[in-house]
Amino acid sequence: MRIIAGKNGSRKLKAVAGKNTRPTADRVKEGVFSTIAARLPDAEVLDVFGGTGAIALEALSRGARRAVIIEKNKAALEVIRANITACGETDCCQVLAKDALTALAQLAAKKAAFDVIYIDPPYQAKLYESVLAAIADGCLLKTNGVIVCECAKNYAPSWTNETFCLIKERYYGDTVIIYLTHKAAKEE
Repeated sequence: MRIIAGKNGSRKLKAVAGKNTRPTADRVKEGVFSTIAARLPDAEVLDVFGGTGAIALEALSRGARRAVIIEKNKAALEVIRANITACGETDCCQVLAKDALTALAQLAAKKAAFDVIYIDPPYQAKLYESVLAAIADGCLLKTNGVIVCECAKNYAPSWTNETFCLIKERYYGDTVIIYLTHKAAKEE
């Protein structure tokens, strides 16, 4: 596992031992970052279910200004912190060691808002709808921001709600990447 491009391109990252953390494949990561490249310069990024921190660190490597990573697994937290240090991103990367819904509520209470939000929970947890609702309720996505959801091809939650609408979806074998934005932003 590695950073693909940007100032930390080709830097190797540590992985979490075992099979509980599923890293995003390089070709999926490359597709996502090619799609959102124009949004990254000076962006604030939220990586929900951080795993190894690879998504947030890739965003920072490609020009994002700040990243917040949410993760509750202790082994994953150790790996995330080591990867942040190895990439020299300790000043612009914050780790919230909490479950996703608690962390999202705390970010909302602080009036935080993000340009890019990446959601990649354990596929079997079926947390997409509750996380999207928490993001909408907390006004965590900036007006012209994008939410990127990584999920299994055979999983079909309701991607749209009163706040968000589908922009596009891309298939990479058994993985699907869903892009959402504010309904109001798409209508402009």
